[in-house]
Amino acid sequence: MTDDDAGIASGVQRAADQLGGSTGITTYVGVGFAPALHGTDPFLTSSLLAIAGLAAAGLVAWRISMPAEVMEEALG
Repeated sequence: MTDDDAGIASGVQRAADQLGGSTGITTYVGVGFAPALHGTDPFLTSSLLAIAGLAAAGLVAWRISMPAEVMEEALG
């Protein structure tokens, strides 16, 4: 890697760290809540809860990262 690409590589690594952490947390929360939801497959329940958590985190990240002008245009 060259010195010119060091900033990009650092950003990619940081994003991967954040994504891995949020995925782990949502998976643990899903597995923790799976027994509370009776009558369903715990693996399916934990997967759906993890996906819902990742989607919520993605929406929050999208909302934070958008400049105000772009957000006003997107929302109308």
